[in-house]
Amino acid sequence: MKVNGITVDDFNYEVDVERDRIEVDGEPVELRYSKVYYILNKPRGYLTTLSDPFGRKTISDLIKNKIEERVFPVGRLDKDSEGLLILTNDGELANRIMHPRYGVLRKYLVRISGVLSKDEIFRLREGVKLDGNHIGSFDFIDVLKVKRGVTTVLVGLREGKKRQIRKMFSALGKKVLRLIRISIGPLKLGHLKPGEIRRIGEDELKKLKMYLRIEEEGKNEGGPRRSSSTDL
Repeated sequence: MKVNGITVDDFNYEVDVERDRIEVDGEPVELRYSKVYYILNKPRGYLTTLSDPFGRKTISDLIKNKIEERVFPVGRLDKDSEGLLILTNDGELANRIMHPRYGVLRKYLVRISGVLSKDEIFRLREGVKLDGNHIGSFDFIDVLKVKRGVTTVLVGLREGKKRQIRKMFSALGKKVLRLIRISIGPLKLGHLKPGEIRRIGEDELKKLKMYLRIEEEGKNEGGPRRSSSTDL
């Protein structure tokens, strides 16, 4: 077998079915795969990875025997964060969700210790100094409820750094008690329970692709690959 003109003897060799030129006995071979799209409501305590060398719980434990196709997570949620996680084998869609150019808005429900002052809310919108010279800010923040010294807020981010939400509140002396991602673009978590998985419906997928400006079904720029991502 040859891949892009190079002889390959290892049958575990990974190929990009959309980009690589594959030949067997001098004849070109076309490989096709069906693109699939799932939503997982990731519970607390699971790593957003398909394997872990230390034997910790991963999302593979949640999707085992539930998803037949080989999929990968789009973006990350840290071990203690919950909520919407897209699982797919569509590289173009994944790349567009993660690329800053497309400015995909992600919304999070966050429960924090303490009460936010007007000045603190202003700082969270305008920018809070984090690691080094990095400044973190929310695209929006709305206070939903304050009860017994605990505040629940809805925040939006189009682009973020690793654990940015937690770090921003920590910079103001607030501890994040719970963090749930409830939407990515037009895609919503809805009433999916923690640990549950469902296929993304056709209408949902159509809206998501329109949001990402993906015009042609089946045209894949990147092939199935993992994307760099934010870990919140």
